[in-house]
Amino acid sequence: MAPVASPKPAKKKDNTDGRVFAEKRVLRIPKELVLSYYNRHSDFRRAVDSGKYIYIDGLFVLRPIATILLEHHIDVHAFFRSKKLFANKNGLTAFCLCEEHLFVERKPKPDELYHSAREYKGRRIAHAEKIASIDTISKEMFLGFVSGGGQEPPLDFSGMLTFFMKQKDVTEEELAELTGISDRTIRRYKNDEGERPTLENVVAIGIALHLFPHQIMGLLGAAGYQLRRTPKERAYQYLIDAAYNNTVYECNLFLKKSGMQPLTNL
Repeated sequence: MAPVASPKPAKKKDNTDGRVFAEKRVLRIPKELVLSYYNRHSDFRRAVDSGKYIYIDGLFVLRPIATILLEHHIDVHAFFRSKKLFANKNGLTAFCLCEEHLFVERKPKPDELYHSAREYKGRRIAHAEKIASIDTISKEMFLGFVSGGGQEPPLDFSGMLTFFMKQKDVTEEELAELTGISDRTIRRYKNDEGERPTLENVVAIGIALHLFPHQIMGLLGAAGYQLRRTPKERAYQYLIDAAYNNTVYECNLFLKKSGMQPLTNL
C-alpha cells in the first residue's frame, strides 16, 4: 500500500508570523464612564476588585501613592509630570493601571498597495509595573514634593462625622437630601445615640460628602466595620475607591444594575 501523504500545513490567511508584542498605555477613563466600564469589562473589574488602586481624575493609581496625593491635595497629573521624581521614567505606567495593546508583525503581500507592518489583535488590562513597591521614588524626593497637611479627625464615629460635615460645610438636612437618610437619623449619629449606623449608611455618607477613599475607610473603621471579600462588600469597596466623587443616587443605580440592593432609598 502506498504511504499516505502528510497533510500540507494550512496556509496562514493573515500573513503574520504569529509573534505577539504589546504596547503598554495608561488606562484613562472619564468619571462619567467608570461605573459602566466596570460593569462591562471583567478583566478591569478583577483589577479594581484587588483593592490596589484608587481612582483620581481619570487614572487608577496604586493605593500608597494615591492616598498621599489625596491627603495633600496634589494634582495627580502634575505629580506624574514631575521630572524631579520621574526623570527618564514613565511614572504613569509604573504606578497606574494600564492597558496592553497587542499586535502581531505582518509581512507584506505581493499585491498590496499599502502595507501595515503590524496587525492589531486586541487589548487587555495590565497592572502597574510597580505593583509590589514604590521604591523607585526616594523618601526625600517624595517629601520634597508634597506639602501641606491638616487637622486629623477624631477617632470615634460621631466625632469623625461631625468633623467631616463641618469641613464640607454640610448641614444635617443637606446630608439627608444627599444620602436618603433621615436628618433625625443623622442627628442621632452625630450625638452618638441609639444603635450604630448600618454599613450601607456609612458608605452612603462617605460618598455623599465626597470623602477620599482612606477617609471613608476611616469612617467605616470608627463605626466598627471592616469590608470583607463578599460580592456585596467588594462592590462597596469599588464605590469607595472609584466612585467617591459620584452621587449616592448614581451609586444606587450602579448597585441595582449589578443585581444588588441600593445603599439607601434615594
